[in-house]
Amino acid sequence: PEFCFPYEVNDDVPCSNVSPDWTDFLMPISAYGRWVPDGSVEDRDVIKTQIMEEGPVVATMLFTYYAHGPENLEEWGYTHHGSTEYYAYPGPMQGTNHQVVLVGWKDDSSITNGGYWIVKNSLSEEWGYDGFFNLEYGSLNIDKTDINWVEYGAENFSNWVPVACINTTDQTMFDGSSSFDHEGSIISYSWDFGDGTTATGMTATHTYGSSGVYQVVLTVTDNASNTDTDTTWVFIDEQNHAPKTPWLLGRRNGENETIYHYTFWANDPDGDDVYYYLNWGDTYWDGGAVGWIGPYESGEKVTLEKNWTEKGNYTVRVKAADRYGAKSTWATLDVTMPYRYDLPMLWFLEHLLQRFPHAFPLLRHLLGW
Repeated sequence: PEFCFPYEVNDDVPCSNVSPDWTDFLMPISAYGRWVPDGSVEDRDVIKTQIMEEGPVVATMLFTYYAHGPENLEEWGYTHHGSTEYYAYPGPMQGTNHQVVLVGWKDDSSITNGGYWIVKNSLSEEWGYDGFFNLEYGSLNIDKTDINWVEYGAENFSNWVPVACINTTDQTMFDGSSSFDHEGSIISYSWDFGDGTTATGMTATHTYGSSGVYQVVLTVTDNASNTDTDTTWVFIDEQNHAPKTPWLLGRRNGENETIYHYTFWANDPDGDDVYYYLNWGDTYWDGGAVGWIGPYESGEKVTLEKNWTEKGNYTVRVKAADRYGAKSTWATLDVTMPYRYDLPMLWFLEHLLQRFPHAFPLLRHLLGW
């Protein structure tokens, strides 16, 4: 939704920034309401019943970030991607600043507060797992503030686009049975195997006649003639290797409202072009999540500029991916703003360190590079 109708946590988004098809993603509602839970086990059970009987609900919470210390939720989400990992109860905290969608829960007596909520992730595609994250009951005021709900007005909407999904266990068998249509039915499955051959049906088998890398495309069509596609890559007698962890160089300490330059690059073992996902460590609405940029040649150095407007300790992070979706691990750089020091010829030292990025390790440490 944020990329369709840009979400910037304020009301200053220009209408010109909106995607031309944003109305296609609106959901008609026939009723809505809110209530205030008190964080008790009884009220948690009411939330669970509401999700089970009526569907997902919107909850208000405190989304913690760099200003709340190193154990904040934002930092946790960039390093925890398992479907059973959860953000543990950090203790009582005051305030709220964010709304999220609760889509389910997991009761677990081994967890201090008895389980966790399954929450829709709206931060970024590299945060959490598969578009979700888990939050222990009672954490960050998620089940003790506001619960908002709506009823879907299905009679006011003609048809949702279906969702195509490819699963494959080897290089010859392809399964589209996980594809679905929200309120209608899928009436056709069309396969393109990338070598000039095609097939139809929910599942398909195909044997390639020569070595190479092929893109497989599944197109599904629903009963209202809406379509959707999904793609995957097949490697026949070849292997793909993820890019190496990027190098990330730049200032570790500095002043707020001052522009600094950061350089990063990664080598791909197969020589493929590389894309980068970059996050500056400050909040989403301050431009922290740059997202995926590229492509760049393997080993090509990329330099971007950044200035931080608020005092704080930030973690700059970047990862690389090749054109087939294979990703590296994160490279990180801890940055503190502001930090003051007074050395003669500072401009000369900065230029020297940029010119020779692997030299003078002791000087780098002293200057915070």
